[in-house]
Amino acid sequence: MRAKLLSILLCLAVAAAAFAGGDQQAADDEVTVLHALMNNSLSQPPEDNRSYLRIEEEFGIRFDFEMAVGDIGERVALMIASGDYADITDAGGKDFWAAGALLPLEEYFVQPDEYPGLYHHFNHHMDYLAYEDGSIYRMPNDGIEFNNEQNGSPLYFNPGFWLKVRVLEEAGWPELPDTVADFMQLIEDYANTQQTTDDGQSFLGYQIMGNTSIWRWHPLRDAPMYVSGYIPEGGWRVDEAAGTVEFDRLAPVYRDYYALVNEMYNKGLVDPSFATNDFDEWIAANLSGRTLGFYDMSWQTWWSVNDVLREQNADGEVFVPLAVTMYEGDSKQFFRAPTLPNRDNGFALFVDIENPEKIMRMFDGLAGEEWQKYMHWGIPGEDYMIADDGEFFLTDEQRANHASTEWRDQNLPTQLMSGLIEWEGFYDDGNGYSPSNHPPESRRLMGPMEQEMMDHYGMQVYHQLIPSTMPNSRFYSSTWRIDNQTVLEGDAAIAEQQIEDHQKAWLARLVTAAPGEFDGLWTEYAAGYDDIDIQAIIDVYEEILVAAPEYEG
Repeated sequence: MRAKLLSILLCLAVAAAAFAGGDQQAADDEVTVLHALMNNSLSQPPEDNRSYLRIEEEFGIRFDFEMAVGDIGERVALMIASGDYADITDAGGKDFWAAGALLPLEEYFVQPDEYPGLYHHFNHHMDYLAYEDGSIYRMPNDGIEFNNEQNGSPLYFNPGFWLKVRVLEEAGWPELPDTVADFMQLIEDYANTQQTTDDGQSFLGYQIMGNTSIWRWHPLRDAPMYVSGYIPEGGWRVDEAAGTVEFDRLAPVYRDYYALVNEMYNKGLVDPSFATNDFDEWIAANLSGRTLGFYDMSWQTWWSVNDVLREQNADGEVFVPLAVTMYEGDSKQFFRAPTLPNRDNGFALFVDIENPEKIMRMFDGLAGEEWQKYMHWGIPGEDYMIADDGEFFLTDEQRANHASTEWRDQNLPTQLMSGLIEWEGFYDDGNGYSPSNHPPESRRLMGPMEQEMMDHYGMQVYHQLIPSTMPNSRFYSSTWRIDNQTVLEGDAAIAEQQIEDHQKAWLARLVTAAPGEFDGLWTEYAAGYDDIDIQAIIDVYEEILVAAPEYEG
């Protein structure tokens, strides 16, 4: 273990004064340094970062961050092979659990007196959070909402086809696209009309994160699943009434999607480097003005792309989420799935960590409303204001601060928050859990062209661009949620790896097929599944599906 106890005496009275209203005290008189393996590539925080100093004062904990460099999977595998683990991590998914390296956490979620923050956040989700051995190993960082019965949170937290606002403006604010073909046509029309960006660069058009050597290649793999018009099951089809599962990756919607993207590629409207770009290059392309649209998850788009564009005051360059289907008239409701605890993400503790109770007291405090407001809004009267009616708002200067990467790095625990428990929805006082998630303030954060777009379509917040959701209980049974709770073994594990390897070898080839070659390559691609024991996976899924309880949320 790299956790060390440093003999630094804490002055608890000063700590309590420094954090107004805080009554959580450090477990002992020494500072614990935690080695935290993080699944992000953020820079190290400055030594005088306000939030980390207060965490140290309040809880007696200091962080030694190890940020992901390159493929986080390689670092996880190396840790497992060596047995030399960090203290905490938000990386590794199920891998650390399968290696027996994680500490069970459920005891901390059922004690309202000792751990009120964790109890409030997780106690109603215990069955869903448990792995197949009955224990809970992570504190999910997202997917748990409060006071949001009307789904009024302004941001959008699910997958979408993201289109540059300027493309809609150039088209005269047309009807929002219904199909993938409509979406692509908007991109093509804009590129043909404008020819180049303002600084003379050619357009990349439809961007794909398709580098299969890094884990972020899911946009290449999963986009057809969300345009299918039916519940996205991770490449499977589920009939709950019959208790059956079918392999879905060869359905017509998959073929038709890749065929259309292949047409765009041959028109020069897909980045020719999409299969080799690393994540930083993908971000750079989306910030350059050359990308006009892409498919991706919102958590990769908001913070890596849109927040930066807003900070740069790049009006019209921000991307907005849209729901489209492959075939006209199909349902779009499955884009905005209900929020569920992200069981496989969030912080975990390694089994041989020293003084886990002290660490969990810190997480308990950070999960509480007071710390959540501090980490997302800041200090009242300094970082945000409170109106006479209790509503939070920002002045122009405060708004600029919250949009500034430099200010956030100096004042907020941004490195920690990528894996930290977050309230979503609204606090009990009616304020959104962060400025960007508080509807009036979210509106003020938009640029003039964004606001014009929202006014034209009669909407106030981004999630209104996406149709309403299906019930929580139905989505719980989807196979990819079940897979998050299960590690396949034997023939099923071999088949799962073979499917992934086959997709990695073929999907980029389908996109880049020369004119006239796509049909032949698709036939070869489809035939490759004949040698994979897909039924072994189906048997496991069907067995779990029948036994899975409904998730009530």
